[in-house]
Amino acid sequence: ALLPTGGSKRGAEQWALGPAIGFTAKKGSLLWGAFNQNLFTYSGDGDRPPVTTSVLQPILGYGLGHGWSVACSEMTFSYDYEAGRWASLPLGAKVAKLVKLGKVPVQLSLQYEHDFADYQGAPEDTLRFSMKFLFPTH
Repeated sequence: ALLPTGGSKRGAEQWALGPAIGFTAKKGSLLWGAFNQNLFTYSGDGDRPPVTTSVLQPILGYGLGHGWSVACSEMTFSYDYEAGRWASLPLGAKVAKLVKLGKVPVQLSLQYEHDFADYQGAPEDTLRFSMKFLFPTH
């Protein structure tokens, strides 16, 4: 591979691409949407299984006011068509607070996820703290 990001034992040793579609909508304090991408091998090690994966990320959040919000975690469902099973099927929640560091808005969040179908060796439970710097354009 030209970019050996996965290593010989961890990665698929495949190059993949595919169509993606997504949307978000907001009505009042509710934000909802979804993102879907389908990946298929177009080049790589012929001795390794091909990549045939569908990735779906649901988006659902509710603003509580004063910078607070609750939402689904940033979970991503993955279905492996080659194996005929879910590679990842997480369920999680997120609590977030929008604050300002100087003039820059920052979203602080705490998330928890439990993965019901992971077979790739990733953690079954994940606790994540994140800090996102936001740069509004308007």
